[in-house]
Amino acid sequence: MRIVTPEILNYFALLQSRIGEARSVPFRTVSLGDWQPKLADCHKNVDSWNAGHENRVRVRGWLTWGNDESGSCHLIAHSVVDDDGVLYDITPIDPNTPRPKFLTHVGEKEAFDAMQPQWSWTTYPIIFELSNEPAEIEDEAEQ
Repeated sequence: MRIVTPEILNYFALLQSRIGEARSVPFRTVSLGDWQPKLADCHKNVDSWNAGHENRVRVRGWLTWGNDESGSCHLIAHSVVDDDGVLYDITPIDPNTPRPKFLTHVGEKEAFDAMQPQWSWTTYPIIFELSNEPAEIEDEAEQ
């Protein structure tokens, strides 16, 4: 079950307010021996690719699409590579799917990593009625 806290609501509201900062990150085909990045495994892909390379850094953020005039957008937690200041995406997607834009996470990486398992895919504003899992709103007075 996903718990919707005021912090989560504020975080996603901030992401939506920054949606204009989302940018295209080019895809780069990479491999290490027999290893190749796997579809839908971006965080492990980037960690594997960066291992042993101090000049490469994992950049956490969100793939975003469906941004419309109502302020609605879809967000998927995602990681890309920063290689000496150059961002690129190594995770393959379906070849018939346009690559969404990437919006960098602002904040501590630990906060992103803690949030990511429950919030790896969401729509903002958060739609409680259509969620596959029940959501609870945590009252600030209960904290």
